[in-house]
Amino acid sequence: MGCISSKTSRRNSLELPEVEVDKTEKVIGLTKRQRFLLKGSWKGVNREMQATGVRLFIRMFQTNPETFQYFPQFQGLDCPEEQKKSEVFQEHAEKVLGRIDEALASVENPDVLTAILIQTGAFHKKIPGFNPDMFWYAEEPFLESLRVTLDERYTPQMDVIYNIITKYIIQTLIDGYNQAA
Repeated sequence: MGCISSKTSRRNSLELPEVEVDKTEKVIGLTKRQRFLLKGSWKGVNREMQATGVRLFIRMFQTNPETFQYFPQFQGLDCPEEQKKSEVFQEHAEKVLGRIDEALASVENPDVLTAILIQTGAFHKKIPGFNPDMFWYAEEPFLESLRVTLDERYTPQMDVIYNIITKYIIQTLIDGYNQAA
C-alpha cells in the first residue's frame, strides 16, 4: 500500500494523450494559429508587393553581387537608384512576389503550395549556370524586405513564422530545381 514501487508504477503507467499535428503543420512546419497569423500579416505585404520585391532584389544584389549576372534584363542598372526607377526591374520584382503570394494563398493546402514552389524551382533549370543553392541568397534579403514593409507589424512572433515559411519556400524551390529534367 505505502510501497514506493507501487506509487512509482502507477505514475509511470499514466499515458498522456498524443497531440494531433495536422498534415499542413507536418509539411510546412507552421501551426494552424501561425498560418492564421501569416495570412493576416501577408495582407500588408500584398499591398506593397512591388516595393517589397524591389527591396528584396536590391538587397540580394548588394549582399551577393555575383547573382546579378543571372538577370541579363537588368544589365546597365548598376546602382540601386537606377534599379528602383527601372520599369523592367519593378515588374520582375512584382512578378516574383506575386508568385510567392500565389503560393502563400494556398498555405492551408500544402499540396498546392508545394506544387507551385516545385514548378517555380524547376523553371530556374533553364537559367544557364544557375546553382540551386543560390536560392538561399534570397533568404536574408527577403526577410529584411518583409521587416521594412511590415514595420511595427513585424513582431518577434512574426519573425519566427516568416523564418519558418521562408526556409520551407527556399528548400522547396531547391527540390523543384533538382527534380526538373
